[in-house]
Amino acid sequence: MKRLLYVLMIVTVLLAGCASGGEKEFSLSPEELGQTIFEKAEFTDQLTLLPKESLYRLYDLDSSLVEDSCLYVGTGSTAEEIAVFRMKDAGGVEAAKAAIEKRIAYQTDNFKDYVPAEVPKLEKAVVKTGGTTVVFVVSANADGAKSVIDSLYR
Repeated sequence: MKRLLYVLMIVTVLLAGCASGGEKEFSLSPEELGQTIFEKAEFTDQLTLLPKESLYRLYDLDSSLVEDSCLYVGTGSTAEEIAVFRMKDAGGVEAAKAAIEKRIAYQTDNFKDYVPAEVPKLEKAVVKTGGTTVVFVVSANADGAKSVIDSLYR
């Protein structure tokens, strides 16, 4: 009986370890994630929080796929921005990633002649996923932004 109890205890510990090794998630809301990134990451431009409807238009994303979102954009003289999407399901996550890829291509095309110095920021843009949340950041310091985002996983 003791041996069976011992084996069950080991199996329970092993299963708990496997369960905690799953995908990382964000516990903060999109607004909290966006605000924290805004406050802690480095940006050369003055970013402004836009209404949620702006995100759907700028990213050409179906709002019915999105549970919640947050969008900060610069003045237009830089490509810097923060976009946080909390999608309704995994299919929405893929749609958000595709929308981000289109946004990067669009911004790269616009900035390559307008302000070519912004293109490297777009090339180093940070895209992180946690559960159904997708975070996108264009910053002067991509590594710093990545560190901030990584610190926000639960």
